[in-house]
Amino acid sequence: MKKEELISELYALLNESPESVAERERTAHDKLTKSFKNRLILFGTGKLGRRTLKGLREVGIEPLAFCDNNSVIWGSDIEGLKVISPEKAVSEFGANAAFVVTIWNNTLGHPLEVVRQQLQSYGNCAVVSFLPLYWKYHRQFLPYFSLGLPRNIITKKAEVIEFAEILSDSYSRACYLAHIDFRLKGDFRILMNPIDGAQYFVKELLNNLSEEVFIDCGAFNGDTLREFLRFTGNKFLKYFAVEPDTKNSRQLLDYIHSLDSTIQNKIAILF
Repeated sequence: MKKEELISELYALLNESPESVAERERTAHDKLTKSFKNRLILFGTGKLGRRTLKGLREVGIEPLAFCDNNSVIWGSDIEGLKVISPEKAVSEFGANAAFVVTIWNNTLGHPLEVVRQQLQSYGNCAVVSFLPLYWKYHRQFLPYFSLGLPRNIITKKAEVIEFAEILSDSYSRACYLAHIDFRLKGDFRILMNPIDGAQYFVKELLNNLSEEVFIDCGAFNGDTLREFLRFTGNKFLKYFAVEPDTKNSRQLLDYIHSLDSTIQNKIAILF
């Protein structure tokens, strides 16, 4: 994608009126769930599902059930809400409830289409993303990681265009356009698939790191540290690992303590 094409596409997206954007935030979820109103099934009992349940209860909405592909938890209660199998959920509620997909992580992305195909193989049912629901009740749900209201993109039009001007390759421009489009429309299908290969350490950009001081803000359980050590062959000056989450930091410490003492001495952990 050429720079001129990117700028033109961005202007077309960002010229939407604030009133139109606000209307989408208010009504997108209701339009998708049609006549079901607040009769909702949450697909996915993980962190996002439980967070969604908590927010819905804050606005006075009690979902009908959780459903999940993990057969071990079928029949149990999570946060006081019954967990049933997807097939049973469609059989019991497919005709009078909307299924909100509350799964989203760095491995799966947001598998709306996969879940839709699975649920509709059991019978006719409405399957929607959690994001329009988060827009509607944004005081309970947003911001959440990179997610926010579309209006925030519109109000930052100048900054969005300014950043686009500095992108120098076609792939980055296409990826940037997709993200802006997604943040305005909430359709996860707009996003591009991640590229294969190293996430951070690319030989074409980084070399001769023997004097490198690397600061890892959000060191998690040491996943980036492992990649860094492989990439540098353990030849670096200092590594600062910043991780405030106690569960993650314990795993990080366990990994660091498994390393040779000469490598450990070059790693500092900041909690």
